[in-house]
Amino acid sequence: AMQERGDLVRDAQGRWIEGPRLDWERLPPRVEGSIAQRVGRLISFQQRLLTAASVIGVDFHAETLARVVGQPVESVVSTLSGTLRRGRLVEALGIEKVAVAPRPVEFWSDESPQDTARRASKSSIEPLALSHYRFRHELFQTYLYGRLDSVACAHLHGVVGDALEEIYGPSSPLIAGQLARHFEAANRPGKATGYLLQAGQQAAWLGAHRQAISCFKQALTLLGNLPNGAERAKREFAVQMAMDDSLVFASGWGAPERLRSSDRAYELGQQGGTATAATLQALRAIANLSAVRGEF
Repeated sequence: AMQERGDLVRDAQGRWIEGPRLDWERLPPRVEGSIAQRVGRLISFQQRLLTAASVIGVDFHAETLARVVGQPVESVVSTLSGTLRRGRLVEALGIEKVAVAPRPVEFWSDESPQDTARRASKSSIEPLALSHYRFRHELFQTYLYGRLDSVACAHLHGVVGDALEEIYGPSSPLIAGQLARHFEAANRPGKATGYLLQAGQQAAWLGAHRQAISCFKQALTLLGNLPNGAERAKREFAVQMAMDDSLVFASGWGAPERLRSSDRAYELGQQGGTATAATLQALRAIANLSAVRGEF
């Protein structure tokens, strides 16, 4: 802002120095003031575009943003790469290729993210070409996101989540962590718990079991917001069994947490909310755990 006003000028060596018109009384008292001044100069559509982008994150794709604001991708790209780039608010990072899976994967599927990626790489479906942008500084994203009230924030997170699902389609599990965050912020626990399970499974398959357990515990907390019934029991069963697998590596074979998780899974299975094979899986986990603990 100081450079644009002429308060700072370059000397003969190219260094920024105090300009002859510098008036210290005109300087904003906080960084936010300078950002507000820059954003305030934008027209309504440009501000709306940046606000929606702030909900997606520091990094975002023009295609997602176009769906959120309901405008053609060409118009969004033109604005991002034009006025907003020249105003040093965003920068273009190029075209990002994303493989597309040939068929959808259910929340409660046993397919790993690696298997999904392999199916996608072998598919004849053309990969997604997404236009990658980023805020020039995280403070821009933080400022714009902070201006949203709770209602607008939740609404936009939901719209972003829906847009990402539409764009990625059957490859949505590959961005399960992002989708879980958006749907949780949108107060849609049904969607959020499914993607938290997938995010936890991804972490577990990579060996990050403590991170996986954190995802599973968060999913169990959100499941408390769903009504009792067979569907909720099925979801909780899947989360409890996934958490039991990670607890083996994070806490050991005989960990008390494993016993609680396996007992709860078996209880859910007996309620009729899951298949017989899945119920036997929980029973086998209890038997193995009991044997390790010497409870023959």
